[in-house]
Amino acid sequence: VIARCVSPQSLYFITWSFSGTSPGTQLTPTINVPLNQDAWTLLCHAGTNGSIFDRFLGTLGEEGVGRASFHWPAGLPLHPMQGHFAALIVDPVQSVFLGVTNPIGIEFR
Repeated sequence: VIARCVSPQSLYFITWSFSGTSPGTQLTPTINVPLNQDAWTLLCHAGTNGSIFDRFLGTLGEEGVGRASFHWPAGLPLHPMQGHFAALIVDPVQSVFLGVTNPIGIEFR
């Protein structure tokens, strides 16, 4: 996650979906996450900061960078499919959403 336009120490939360990016999920009147929620979204949320979704919730550093990583276990079967990640940025003091990133494509083969 790179979010240079927000203050350091803002929180980021990464989520994913395999159900497309439109119409997305409306969080506030002005913030729409460009992902359609599905079972994969729930899996990501349940496993945030675990062994697969490492640092999917964290704090942006001084450069506005968050260091998340995704580790799919070797040998765990998954059918070929295309999905997307997106990150939400949260003000840690006021607990309000500041923004959301564009969707980033991911393809499993």
